[in-house]
Amino acid sequence: MFYDWHGRMAWIGRTDSGVSRQRLRERFKIDTFLYSLLDPGAKVHIAACRAEGSQTGGYIDPHWFGLSDDGEALQFRQKTDELVAAVGMKANDHLQIDCELVSPEFLRRTVEGSTGNRGLFGSKNTQKPTGTQADKRGSYTNMPFQNHTVVDFPVIARYGLHWFPQLYYGDMSPADASAVILEILRDMRAWAGANYAEQVHPFHDGLKYTTDQRDAAWFTAERLPGIFGFAAEQPVFAATLDLQKSLTRTTLREYYKDLANSA
Repeated sequence: MFYDWHGRMAWIGRTDSGVSRQRLRERFKIDTFLYSLLDPGAKVHIAACRAEGSQTGGYIDPHWFGLSDDGEALQFRQKTDELVAAVGMKANDHLQIDCELVSPEFLRRTVEGSTGNRGLFGSKNTQKPTGTQADKRGSYTNMPFQNHTVVDFPVIARYGLHWFPQLYYGDMSPADASAVILEILRDMRAWAGANYAEQVHPFHDGLKYTTDQRDAAWFTAERLPGIFGFAAEQPVFAATLDLQKSLTRTTLREYYKDLANSA
């Protein structure tokens, strides 16, 4: 099945935010929507996206569960498998792993497993030689300027994961987009022997949206300018329009960490 990697994608930060997919399509030409696998509304929204003909799927972060240390990759893979099933993801849906601030070994074991175990996209279990989520469209995202000293470039290339480098820091201050992407492309060639130009896509801060951004993703849909329209259109949400600025990389992680802890 064809999957358009060169379109426009947005993370939906929270399904209770009131963000409109129709508005995202009409105003921003976005037609790929990823949902947190911990979001209580993810299952319903993913099914709706699929029914509408949109590309969809989920994103997940090991820090939500306190599973980002070496030795915890298998538990993170198992948690991912559990939530992928719970939200009703299907073959060819997009599964994005948000693996920043983890070791290269953690990433390697998450993606391809360790001896005798399966990873999400590969396997080192001779009895079960495919990854548990090998039928999904896999991608990887990380904070800016994470080079070969802290990321296992060969394992990303080996499984063809698309890379969405974040062009912002935790407080949403901007990173130099050209430098971030050039470093990845150069390191991929030097350390993995791969030309990755077709598989790297800018991941922009929604508040910094410009009309010439393309082949890209935005964090998050809620931060895109004008997405909620006038207060009269969304009276219930009008009082919380500050979510656009308060929903940062850091606060979203804390929100889902709290949700995981309360489950």
